[in-house]
Amino acid sequence: DHVHVARRIGTLTLATRSGPLQIVALPWVTRSALFNREEHKHRTIEDLDKELVERVAESLAGRIAELDPSVPAVLLGHVHVFGARLGSEQSFLMGRGPVFSVSALAHPQIDYVALGHIHHHQVVSPGPPPVVYAGSLSAVDFSEEGQEKGFVLAEVERGRCTWRFVPVTSRPFLTIAVDARGDDDPTESVLRAIERQRARLPGAIVRVAVRLEQEQQARLDEEKVRRALADAAFVAS
Repeated sequence: DHVHVARRIGTLTLATRSGPLQIVALPWVTRSALFNREEHKHRTIEDLDKELVERVAESLAGRIAELDPSVPAVLLGHVHVFGARLGSEQSFLMGRGPVFSVSALAHPQIDYVALGHIHHHQVVSPGPPPVVYAGSLSAVDFSEEGQEKGFVLAEVERGRCTWRFVPVTSRPFLTIAVDARGDDDPTESVLRAIERQRARLPGAIVRVAVRLEQEQQARLDEEKVRRALADAAFVAS
């Protein structure tokens, strides 16, 4: 009950204690959903993405034009918006895909644009309407190390929206970087670095990055290093 899943671009109206709220849903759109195999032939990925963005923007504009102008409206989008910041590892995993402009989403009839897909909480445009990525509730790779995680609480009225970011406690990622070049005992150098981070190890996902000269590699006792990391929730290989 009270859970809605949008699989295609569309609108719905939610009944809330403060009155109705209009939702324009923009789920993740794939090329295969909009183009048949013949249309794929002899066309570049860039051309297909450009047309995909144009088709989606046109469909969105049509849906938004049908909204009741007296009722607050929110656009929920699972999209990559131009200008959003990506973590390096997330950028690699996401690869190439359609990128939308803010103007394709931030119509005057929309009071708030709530975005997902990119894990880093950020304001793409202060608005009006505000265009905001809530970010993920927990980090998923080391490119998100040190990022504050949470959710966005928005109060939406027709023609006005106020929002705030609410932090949550999430499992930390921790990189311990050691430059042991020239050290007689690189293992001890690494163990000292781990000891300095001892209080941060419990519950964390940890990786250790060690810089060594080639002739030092045989003197690094990886088993000792792993034992020193026993308090971590997980040690990344």
